[in-house]
Amino acid sequence: MMKCDVPAGFIPHLLALALLAAPLGPAAAAGALPAAAPASAPSTWPPPVLAKTAWPVTGGNIQHNCRSPYAGPERPTLKWHMADFDKHFGIAMRSVTIGREHTLYVAGGMAGMYAIDTQTQKVKWTLRTAGQDTGKGAWKEPWVEDAATVAADGTLYVASENGFLYALAEDGAVRWKFAETYHLHSTPTPYRDGSILVPSEDAYLYCIGPGGRLQWRFQFHARPLGTTTRDSLPTYDAAGTIYFTGNGALWAVSPDGRQVWSDRSGEDKANGPAMGKDGTLYWMTHKNGQLLATTPQGKRRWSARLPNIFERNIALGADDTLYVGSGDGNLYAVSPADGTVKWKFNVGSPRYFGGVKSDALVDARGVIYAYAYDGTLYALYDRGDRAEEKWRFSLGIQDTFYPGVGLALDADGTLYLASSAAQGGTFVLVAIQDKQDAAGKE
Repeated sequence: MMKCDVPAGFIPHLLALALLAAPLGPAAAAGALPAAAPASAPSTWPPPVLAKTAWPVTGGNIQHNCRSPYAGPERPTLKWHMADFDKHFGIAMRSVTIGREHTLYVAGGMAGMYAIDTQTQKVKWTLRTAGQDTGKGAWKEPWVEDAATVAADGTLYVASENGFLYALAEDGAVRWKFAETYHLHSTPTPYRDGSILVPSEDAYLYCIGPGGRLQWRFQFHARPLGTTTRDSLPTYDAAGTIYFTGNGALWAVSPDGRQVWSDRSGEDKANGPAMGKDGTLYWMTHKNGQLLATTPQGKRRWSARLPNIFERNIALGADDTLYVGSGDGNLYAVSPADGTVKWKFNVGSPRYFGGVKSDALVDARGVIYAYAYDGTLYALYDRGDRAEEKWRFSLGIQDTFYPGVGLALDADGTLYLASSAAQGGTFVLVAIQDKQDAAGKE
């Protein structure tokens, strides 16, 4: 095991950067708008709807399995860091995606979203998402949870709790906005013919076509749900059947917006799914910590309980082993066959917002990366019945904000991490590379 610490004084001397500037509801297609006939199934899978970058969407790919085709650092060292940004009200570093032309996209909570140049470590531009007054005594805050989804044509899709889905050019210019939703706290997923899928807290799954035109919407509850429809990662199979979570259930919807089936957990909040290599859908609930596996036909394969796993996405290994972080201080490896725990690895700091703060990430060699409350990034091997620590890298900062921090791995092996320390007011974007790569560039 290798232990790698950032030099003393790293955090205090980070350079500040100035920015440029209800009852379960109706089943089938209740609320669905008339739609065109379904398109034919794609000839290749996964379909080429995402940009050919190393991490173009939350979860890394259309299956949202948090698995990368690239290898991460063998011996980690700090490549660069950015800190503090502009102290915008409500800033919270959440997730990272990788765009084209050396650009990172970082979700900043109520600060909107940042586009970062990885070569200069400067902010290229910022999307500021304004709050919205509904006129009914309610306020839609401008929170951005997930960094931009980068589509194949370079268009960036950003969802905000202000109810807007934004389509942006790569220079940050707004191409269009779709505003017929309530809070958006889920990942926009590119679908067929240039359309975008996004679930909303108004209890609809929206399919939005090019130019921001509504193609159809699927209602999965009789009334707006609030926070029970968050952290959904819509995915779909080769036939175009769409899978997403909402109101504590996993839903399957046809390409024209009609219900195929639902698998209800008995709770009111769920997130996921991640799609396995055989099409199995893995998802989780929040209140009771259920981890569930459902077939593409809607049959429940198994369910298991893990403590305090809310707001963290599921990572899948090459054999579909599930890796899930928990606030109880453990990273769990779970068998895809029956949901039994293969092993757990303790990172300490068990508390409500503690333990493993990030989604796990699995690289091409099967190494698992996870970020902990105390600011330590771990790299682990899965040895079947146990985890073996490969290395740890300490940032020297406690991440006291919400769990669900996203990692991203670039094609050159650079690992990106965004971290927030709400108590200290420090917000950090870190790039970690291999020591050999660093030495070769000196």
